[in-house]
Formats: sequence, structure tokens, C-alpha cells
Amino acid sequence: MRAYLDIETTFSNTISVIGIYRPDIGTIQLVGGGVRDLALYEALGGVRTLVTSTAARLICR
Repeated sequence: MRAYLDIETTFSNTISVIGIYRPDIGTIQLVGGGVRDLALYEALGGVRTLVTSTAARLICR
């Protein structure tokens, strides 16, 4: 399964929001105190391909 990942940071370079779109369950947002490694692992459970992007290009791994 493929998922789409977007990570937003603050001006002080801390992660403020992680957005994940999975076709099977829709959009998941981890915000503020919800940005934790365990929550991210759970949200990505069963994902085999992770798609993300930079401002310049799309990256698929």
C-alpha cells in the first residue's frame, strides 16, 4: 500500500504537523503533542511505499 507524507516545521526547525494520506483510511494528522514516534509508526502500519515531496520535486521511496 502507498501513503503520502507531508511534514511541516516551525521557524525553529521543530516538527509541528505530520500529515499522512492513506487511500484505505483517508487523512491522518499528527499535530503538536500528537507528533510522536509511536503515533507515526501506527499511522504507517502496513504501508510499503511512502511518497513525499520537497519544494523542487516528488520523491518516491
